[in-house]
Amino acid sequence: AIITFSAKPGISDHKNMLLVESAPFEVPGGWGYNIIVDRKIFIHQQIIPAVPGNKAFASKSDAEKTANLIVHKITSKQLPSVTIKELDSLQINY
Repeated sequence: AIITFSAKPGISDHKNMLLVESAPFEVPGGWGYNIIVDRKIFIHQQIIPAVPGNKAFASKSDAEKTANLIVHKITSKQLPSVTIKELDSLQINY
C-alpha cells in the first residue's frame, strides 16, 4: 500500500505531503514488513506484533494485511500498534 497524507492539517499542497508505504520481505521461517515514511524505514517488523515469542508471519499475504493496517493507522494519525483482536479480524495465522 502506498498512501500520501498531509503532515500539516488543513494544508493540501504536495510539498507538505508524506509518502507512507509498506513492503513485505522474507525472513528465516516466514515474512516480515517494513513501513516506509517519506522514503525512510519507520518500522522494521520481522515478527508478528502482539504475539508472544518471535514468530514470523506464515505468508506474504499475512504480512501485507498487517502492514496495510499500520499504514492506515499512520495516515489516520493513530498509534501504529496492533492488537490480537485486530490480527484475528484480519485472519492472521499465528
